[in-house]
Amino acid sequence: MAAVDQVASPGGTINVAVSGRIATITLTDPSRRNALNREMLEVLSREFARLSADVSVAAVVITGAGDQFSAGLDIRTLDETLGSPFTDAIASVARFPGVTIASIRGMCIGGGVGLAAACDLRIASQDAVFGVTPAQLGVLYPAQATQALVALIGVGATKRLLLTGELVDSLTASNLGLTTEVVPDHSLEQRVAQLGETIASRSDYSVAGSKKMIDAIVWGADPEEVERQWRQQPAAPVDGDIGRQAFAAKTRPSFRWRRTVR
Repeated sequence: MAAVDQVASPGGTINVAVSGRIATITLTDPSRRNALNREMLEVLSREFARLSADVSVAAVVITGAGDQFSAGLDIRTLDETLGSPFTDAIASVARFPGVTIASIRGMCIGGGVGLAAACDLRIASQDAVFGVTPAQLGVLYPAQATQALVALIGVGATKRLLLTGELVDSLTASNLGLTTEVVPDHSLEQRVAQLGETIASRSDYSVAGSKKMIDAIVWGADPEEVERQWRQQPAAPVDGDIGRQAFAAKTRPSFRWRRTVR
């Protein structure tokens, strides 16, 4: 894996590495359990914009350095980060046209949950602990992040997390719908890498189009209109032809469609 960027801030670093078609973003401030300050959030937004423009990147993994995902927004700079730096960062994650995977170990609290919820898939180790704790601090969780949680886990589960501020273990988080999978602690990196490679081998056209339709359904847009737009793309038949030919020949398809950067 070759690092392509490392951006330091007064309180931490965002490390970005790309291997093949998979990028990994590592939140790095182990002394503060990878808490996020304004500079780190701004770098995260910029890096996701850059990776969105790189059509060779099919998937992005977000993880935390050491044995923690993220303790959330740095409480020392909470007034600076709770607004647009945080919401801009989670919006940039949600807008990424490929697949985003949160690889969660240890603490995933507050803003960490917001980042994870913005991802398409959330793979957690058994030792992971989740919580959304503004009620412990006397602040409000941003509306955008709250809306995303409701869309992901429903009204009841979101109320449980926000109104109580309780921490929950990985099993409870799974029951609430907050995680996609829970795996043994020693298997987390292996499972995430396996998922990334699987996604990278699939058709970008199918994956990106499906993601657009799912998002349309969740956010109240017209999925049939999204489907029509995707089917009308000039290069739309390319991967379908490749997939059918490979299936008939019992070979692995090498899909060629790549998203257009605007």
